[in-house]
Amino acid sequence: IGSNTSDKDPVVFYDYNVPDRMYRGVSYNGSAARIHMLMDKLGEPAFWKGISDFLKKHEYQAVNTEQFFDSMIASTGVDLTRFKDQWFYARGIPTVGAELEDGVMNFTQTEPHFDLEISVWIWNDGWTVKTVELTGATAKLEVGEGTPLIDPETRVMMRVNRSPLLPADVAFEAWARTESVTVKNTMLGRLRRYSDTEALAKLIMAETNARLQSQLVRNISQDQIADVMTLAQHENGTVANAAVSRLGSLDPTDESLEVLSMISVTHSNPRIRCNALEQLFKHTGDEALIARAWLTPAPNECFRTFALRWYVRNKPEHGRNLCLSEIYNPTNGTLRRAAIQHLGQLKDLPGQRTVYQALVKVAKENSYRGRAAAFNALASYGDPAAIAVMRPMIGSGHQRLSGL
Repeated sequence: IGSNTSDKDPVVFYDYNVPDRMYRGVSYNGSAARIHMLMDKLGEPAFWKGISDFLKKHEYQAVNTEQFFDSMIASTGVDLTRFKDQWFYARGIPTVGAELEDGVMNFTQTEPHFDLEISVWIWNDGWTVKTVELTGATAKLEVGEGTPLIDPETRVMMRVNRSPLLPADVAFEAWARTESVTVKNTMLGRLRRYSDTEALAKLIMAETNARLQSQLVRNISQDQIADVMTLAQHENGTVANAAVSRLGSLDPTDESLEVLSMISVTHSNPRIRCNALEQLFKHTGDEALIARAWLTPAPNECFRTFALRWYVRNKPEHGRNLCLSEIYNPTNGTLRRAAIQHLGQLKDLPGQRTVYQALVKVAKENSYRGRAAAFNALASYGDPAAIAVMRPMIGSGHQRLSGL
């Protein structure tokens, strides 16, 4: 529900004069978030009964939004007209302000006004959950002496301005006594500002959710580098990779460099091995690591794309030759597309047309992704002669020609 969505069009929208507008965030993440809100409004048993009835009634049929809501209303007995109108036919999402004054939370809403039920979690040596109904411009909620969190489970799609923040020490105390991963995620920003870094490191080590651990490990201080080295060898790849990145941003020690070196060679996950090699190179500047990376294949080509990027930036002639070689004698699609993109920035040496000709060659191939990369590279190359080559590609969804 917290997914970013477009304000330009409502979910139900028919003016698709530009085909790419069908593939908007509001059509995918935004629509899914609204269906989650519908499930929250109805409760899971009623929601899934309604979905089952709808699928049976319209089996093998083409249907629209009105038919979906008519079926859900008939199945659940709940009037969903207002919900449908504001979330599927209205443009944008609500913008809510929340200010705490003398134990009262003052809510405001900009126009157009949505009908909202917003949960407020109040911490006062434990959580109390209250609900405020905001159906117009303003509403109030008594919170007393507690510290509030606005919709910490992100059950409502809205922007919240001026929301009061949990003090870091309150967030630390509340975190340790909160089971909900979603609520903990809401408190992440405040917990990162907690001044007792040793206690924060212990909390991270005790956390069982890998995503939360990986978010917080980025804020472990230099004093707790030993904990970061331990987490860099964590069995969960998400945690380990975040810790490896953190080792790259902390001042190196002999021990941390040894850990990075070991991980860059022995870890079973190539993405983590590659990250470790990048962080090791950041600290040492040893060009032998770049040469090793270029000779190291991986399913996602992270090693070789890293090496190619370095050669392009630091040894452009060598980088240009590697890119051209990858175009004419490709290793795989991932590395070839990276080479195409780099060539648009490298361009040709004065008096030469080798890069230009290579990009034109790719632009005339049948591969969609290769042609898309060549299109963008030719736009970066900046030669007006490329317009004739690029123009037929406009109908394939490439839109950058207008920017030349």
